[in-house]
Amino acid sequence: MNAFTNAIRVVGGLTIGVVALALFAAFGIAIVGVTLVAALGTAVAVKLSGPKPAPVAARAKAQPRVWNDGRGTIIDM
Repeated sequence: MNAFTNAIRVVGGLTIGVVALALFAAFGIAIVGVTLVAALGTAVAVKLSGPKPAPVAARAKAQPRVWNDGRGTIIDM
């Protein structure tokens, strides 16, 4: 092996590395873009769906009713 062959191999390896890096970067940017579009679409859909109804406050009875119907004790909360 001479120096010329080694230089060609080094340049080829670096070229393959740079191409792989560029492809991985492009795929990464594409994935980020798709995720961003999906998130923004969801945010817009939620915003356009209108106001949410307010929750209704539940009121508890002052005392639970307890009675026995002959088959067991019933506790009405």
